[in-house]
Amino acid sequence: MRMIWWASMVTLIIGCDNSLESTLGFNSVTSSIGGVYFIDTLSVVSSTLLVDSLDTSSSGRVLVGAYQDPYFGKTSSHSYMQFGLLLSEETGGVEQWTISDEVLFDRAELVLYYDSYYYGDTTVNQSLSVFQLNEPITGRLIGDYDFLDTTPSLFYSYAGLYNVSETSYNPAPIASYSYRPFPGSGDSLEIVLDNSIGRAWLEYKKSNDLIVRDNSSFVNEFYGVMITNTSSANQSIIGFDAEKTKIRLWYWDQENDVRVSKYRDFPLYQAELQYNKIETDRSGTALSSLFTNVALPSSATDGEAYIQGGSGIFTKLEFPSVNKLSNIAILQAELVITPKVGTISGNFPLPPTLSVYLVDKNNTPVDALVDAETNLILTSTLYFDEDFNIKNYYSLTMTDYLSSLINQSEEDYQLLIGVTNPGTGGTIDRTVLGTGTEDIQLKIYYTKLNSISQ
Repeated sequence: MRMIWWASMVTLIIGCDNSLESTLGFNSVTSSIGGVYFIDTLSVVSSTLLVDSLDTSSSGRVLVGAYQDPYFGKTSSHSYMQFGLLLSEETGGVEQWTISDEVLFDRAELVLYYDSYYYGDTTVNQSLSVFQLNEPITGRLIGDYDFLDTTPSLFYSYAGLYNVSETSYNPAPIASYSYRPFPGSGDSLEIVLDNSIGRAWLEYKKSNDLIVRDNSSFVNEFYGVMITNTSSANQSIIGFDAEKTKIRLWYWDQENDVRVSKYRDFPLYQAELQYNKIETDRSGTALSSLFTNVALPSSATDGEAYIQGGSGIFTKLEFPSVNKLSNIAILQAELVITPKVGTISGNFPLPPTLSVYLVDKNNTPVDALVDAETNLILTSTLYFDEDFNIKNYYSLTMTDYLSSLINQSEEDYQLLIGVTNPGTGGTIDRTVLGTGTEDIQLKIYYTKLNSISQ
């Protein structure tokens, strides 16, 4: 059972040693208005953490492509999916399909609809290849982690498919396609598949084979496809709408003695089994020595910390001085995170939101901070500097986490800051954080115990 940290509105009152004020720098840096004091110089220790797996299934997005980034290296996304028979909205059974004896095969197309998401430079042509799977797509059962001596990651799921998952496929492509991306256009790509696939399906229909009458039989015959980028440009990753993704079988048939063009759609089957495998090559970057579940201190990365959705990169934060606070009542604590100037561009926009998770002493994500008012994971939206793109920041209310931290003397958990829904959100958004006192600030408003007693 997971522990959820609730952000309830409570005031912390603790009494101990007055001399701690000077050791924490209260006398020199605080200001006071009506007995309320302010400090923003508490030390924050930052590092970058790579978690071992993120569930990327059920994201609703097909992510395909690759891009090169000066900070994160090369990031690539390959998408896996399976298809089934068209179902009737009324009965839930297989939709009726009638053809004549004179039917002739035309072509089969994989149809991908843009869903407006992209990351990188879309002005460069991209190349895709499609491969046929050699085996069914199968999720990793949560019970597969029973051998672990530690708590399974928060980002594991029952029968999940992950950014590191892979399903075997035939290395001979069944389609290749080049295109200029136009995300947000509402258009689609129609990728013509090898004729043998569509011809076989039409022959099954002619003979009324069980393969075209039963989804289980169809999936056992055609396991699905993997779509990957084959362009050397490595300029962008593009998002497509998984719900609209389909294979469309075109054929010619007779209608009132006239030959007409018709089609039959084969949509995604068990959409929760569609997943994105996300690979990275960080060689030549400050993150080249980043390894799974081993925190890389910002002192080893030129004073920077990193966040990237999809690949599993988070910023880990520790507050070593907080448990020394005494003889005060914390009224409000705010964590302000500032992306590093010069690391943002139109091709690499900032994540629209960041969320807060908890990591244990083994660097395993085990929980999330939850806002009691919304019952949702504690999340900050981006405060974007539209004029100069310089003073961008995220702000998170940390009053109650710090209260719990001090009250319980809890040292087994630290904070992870990452992209909201880092796997199932279907993004590879990233940001680079400076780690100086002006870049990551813990701002605390407090009053002294003797102020309250008066």
